[in-house]
Amino acid sequence: MMNQVKVAEILKRLTQEKHIRVKEVALATKIPLSTLHSYMSGKKASYSGGHLIALAEYFGVSTDYLLSGKTRAIESVSDLPTLEVFEGLLHVKILKVVSKK
Repeated sequence: MMNQVKVAEILKRLTQEKHIRVKEVALATKIPLSTLHSYMSGKKASYSGGHLIALAEYFGVSTDYLLSGKTRAIESVSDLPTLEVFEGLLHVKILKVVSKK
């Protein structure tokens, strides 16, 4: 139940901060109004991946933020962990992003 409450709180906060009615969100994201109301009330046990993506795009946030309220702050590619793959004569470096595991 914790995750449902978190999503509900975040959606309520986003709509309030941006002064947007739930009906506007439903029309823009093509998510049924009844489904959005169940998301926002915390009564929905699970979320459609497509709905989460549509909501994240609409509000300009990540799906991670919708689910947890947290964002991963990566300011640029140079902040990502990398592994050197190739460096050629023209000093072109190809990097591969690697996980921090």
